[in-house]
Amino acid sequence: MSDGFDQLLTSDLALSSGVREILVQAGVDLCIYDPSTQVANSISAEQPQPISVQPPTSLEAHAAMMDAATPIWWTRAGASDPRRVVLVGRSCPAAQLPALALMLAMTFASEAECRDIQTQLDSLSNQLADTYEELTLIYQLSSGMKINRNPEEFILQACMDVLEVMQVRSMGVVLCDPQGIAQTPTLYGEVDIPPHLLQRFGGHVVRAMKRTSNPHIINSLSKHAEYGYLAPHAGQMLVVPLARHETLMGALVCFDKRGEGFNTQDVKLLNSIANETAVFLENASLFADARGLMMGLLHSLTSAVDAKDAYTCGHSQRVALYGREIARHANLPESLCDRVYMAGLLHDVGKIGVPEQVLSKPGKLTDEEFDLMKKHVEIGAKILQNVKQVEDLIPGVLYHHERYDGKGYPHRLAGQSIPLLGRILCVADCFDAMTSNRTYRRALPIEVAMMEIRRCAGTQFDPLMADAFLSIPVETLTALAGVVAESTVELKLAA
Repeated sequence: MSDGFDQLLTSDLALSSGVREILVQAGVDLCIYDPSTQVANSISAEQPQPISVQPPTSLEAHAAMMDAATPIWWTRAGASDPRRVVLVGRSCPAAQLPALALMLAMTFASEAECRDIQTQLDSLSNQLADTYEELTLIYQLSSGMKINRNPEEFILQACMDVLEVMQVRSMGVVLCDPQGIAQTPTLYGEVDIPPHLLQRFGGHVVRAMKRTSNPHIINSLSKHAEYGYLAPHAGQMLVVPLARHETLMGALVCFDKRGEGFNTQDVKLLNSIANETAVFLENASLFADARGLMMGLLHSLTSAVDAKDAYTCGHSQRVALYGREIARHANLPESLCDRVYMAGLLHDVGKIGVPEQVLSKPGKLTDEEFDLMKKHVEIGAKILQNVKQVEDLIPGVLYHHERYDGKGYPHRLAGQSIPLLGRILCVADCFDAMTSNRTYRRALPIEVAMMEIRRCAGTQFDPLMADAFLSIPVETLTALAGVVAESTVELKLAA
């Protein structure tokens, strides 16, 4: 019985509607007697009501009163709480009070157990909800780890997701350069730290992470000796390292968790995010290195091709730049625009197999020489056919001399049957040919060449790609040509 009444005293004297109904029907008052005031308050009613009762003054009197069974008292054994539970019969026979007291005690104990179970269920439900959000966040990050994704874009999305899931005011990243020196941190959210302090903080964090790779939990920046200078702008901070194969890449940092301080669960989640981010950054770096190597080889190859004819020096690079600009003005995805650029670099690679006397002949080509020249598209396609990384560029190499009206070469394709890369590079290649000096004529002005593109739209050129080209400002085309001219001069000086 004592356990049940003990639960009553420790649960803020809350009675359920079911217990109240039992007391009303039994004609009994349940009271709490406070010795300090010598007043017993009925808690059976919705509003507490004082009832006059006389407590036993000794154990003997208490035992006698128990025998008499009216009223029934109970005091918490060994507790500092002096209050007592009193069961007073109004219309209930005194002999029935002990049984009713036992039933009430059992009811209180059961209700307390149910409350405990409900509390545990609520806690488990909250934990499951938090775990689900954390797993969803990790899944979103993993799904976004595309090898060619921009690192800044990935980090921005990761920070936005963490802001929402962890309920922090700010989230950011500190990255190290290749020499291990901290770059200025990037911070998202509400916390606004002045640039000079932010730069100081970045170096501070990287040095700390080099000393120890353990996460930093600081729930009172104002009392912290090292990071106190951040206190005017934030109250709490959590920092975890970004590391891969024992190489420090930087750190992730959160400021000011809403409602409470940072805990070990937050550390576990942010560590998981840091691990995913470190893997992505490492892969992105490897991809950038591989891409840089490939682009360097492509530029070297195209320079070798262009060098066979002094009049076409820089031609492949200009076609690549013009082609990418056409793709962008046609609203094609940036990833496809990059492939157009690479196809432009390689579009004339087959000229390696064309006799030099044909390539550099100053006058008009004979029919036989023109047939040899036309073979460069197929030679180029064969050169690239076994290189998996550029096989999607072959249509641009093979079909950039096809015409929209079907009168081009090598396969006399027409209209939309010509692959997209071929249709784009056809415009870019012809524009550069018209605006470049040749042995048999001088370059045309850009405005004249653009008029020719407009005139031949629908016959030689895909009208949509021609329109995209014509929407490029003349200043942009001039600037692109200038970039290639400068790089060509630098190569010649280096040689």
